[in-house]
Amino acid sequence: MAKPAPQIPNPLESGQFTLDGGSFTGNVGSTDPDNQPVLSLEHGATVDAHTAGFGSPFVVAGQARFSTFDVKQTDTLNITALGGSPLPGPGIETVNVEPGGRADLNIQQGLGQLTVNGGNGARVVNFDGTIFNGGKVSIQPALVGSGTVSLVASDPPPNSLTLDRGVSSRETIRLNEGNLQLNDPMQFLGEIDWQPGSDIPLPITTTLAGVSADSYSLSNDMLSLFQGDRDVLNLRVSVPAGAPFNVSGTSQGVLLSTFSPQPGNGTPLPVHASVIG
Repeated sequence: MAKPAPQIPNPLESGQFTLDGGSFTGNVGSTDPDNQPVLSLEHGATVDAHTAGFGSPFVVAGQARFSTFDVKQTDTLNITALGGSPLPGPGIETVNVEPGGRADLNIQQGLGQLTVNGGNGARVVNFDGTIFNGGKVSIQPALVGSGTVSLVASDPPPNSLTLDRGVSSRETIRLNEGNLQLNDPMQFLGEIDWQPGSDIPLPITTTLAGVSADSYSLSNDMLSLFQGDRDVLNLRVSVPAGAPFNVSGTSQGVLLSTFSPQPGNGTPLPVHASVIG
């Protein structure tokens, strides 16, 4: 029998609870990382969790809150972590998607850090939301379905998003400010929407880990990387006319950035010869 949501304390600041179907909306997180709450989602459960920004007589200004969510089957998790300084503190969240599980995930991650782990066959579905105020998000499972995640201008910078595995063709990563790292760029089928602004461009980087290239072309929102005459990678990258866009080779892979790399941090790649003249 499903456990009714009212049995879960709000705020949920310690202990282990299971939401078996149904929904829960509330504050989730502990200032003690060794005694953080663990909330398990099962059988189509939906959780709307505020993981930062709620008070307690014992909370120090700017103190982080920690929380863990375990996704068992196909469940929906909406995380709002509106961390700031000096009040409120950041939210530090861990999401564990069981093997074969699917987490429908929406995030509003500011200042703190979200880590999504996944077993064999785990998926993040319809990834959507915003990363801001220096928020950091790292996702291990593949992204499927559709959605748009925006890294937006913030203080303090930079925001960051790390994707370890494949990405659906219907997923868009919109970059206004921050760092995107693709650890499996060959399986990135989505779109990178490059939006640094026109007056004073904001710093943006995208690292294509493990890719080796010696030239590139950018035409009709398609970035192509070449090794000699061989086309080694094609990515959908939408770059507004006149926006700064640099492509460099580094020890980590290929780096896309709004600013040319400093000496010793990368080598600018030339435009592929076949698209010249």
